[in-house]
Amino acid sequence: MVREGKQATEGSADDGGRRSQGSSSSPTTAVFAFSADHWFKEKPFGLKPIDLAAFPSLRSIGNDEKTEVHEAFIGRYYEILMTSSLTAKVEGAIRKGRQIVFTGHSSAGPTAIFVTLPFLEENKKTEGKTSIRCLTFGSPLVGDRVLPHALRRENWARYFVHFVT
Repeated sequence: MVREGKQATEGSADDGGRRSQGSSSSPTTAVFAFSADHWFKEKPFGLKPIDLAAFPSLRSIGNDEKTEVHEAFIGRYYEILMTSSLTAKVEGAIRKGRQIVFTGHSSAGPTAIFVTLPFLEENKKTEGKTSIRCLTFGSPLVGDRVLPHALRRENWARYFVHFVT
C-alpha cells in the first residue's frame, strides 16, 4: 500500500504501487507498505552472504566481512524489485520532496528493511536531503551481527523503528 500525506492516496507497494485518487492536495509523506504474502516459496531458509554490489555498506570494515541475511527475506526483496515499479514510485516521491516511509508487519518487515537500505545508501550520496524511515511491526531478525554494526557505523540505525509485540 502506498499512502501519501494526511488524507492518503492508496496503492500497493507489492503490486507496483497502483493508486486510487485521494483527497490530499499536497501530500508530504509517501508510505510504502509491504504484505507478507508469498514470502516463502521453496527451500531457502538459511543465511547467505549479502550482495555487496547491491548493499555496499553492509560489511564489517575491520575484517571486510559481509553481513549474512535470511535467504528467503532477501529473495522476496529481489522479487519485488524485479517485478514491480516500486523504485520508480519511490524516486518520484523523492523528486516531489516527500518524506519516505517503508513499513511491514511480521514477515513483511524484512522486505521493508531491505527496501530501505539502498535508498539510505543513495541518500548518503546526496547528503541526506531526503527523509527516509522504516517502521516494522513484529518483524523477525533478518541478518547476523554485522548488519546492526553496519547500520550503527553508517549512522542509519536512527532511521529504523521496530515495534515488538
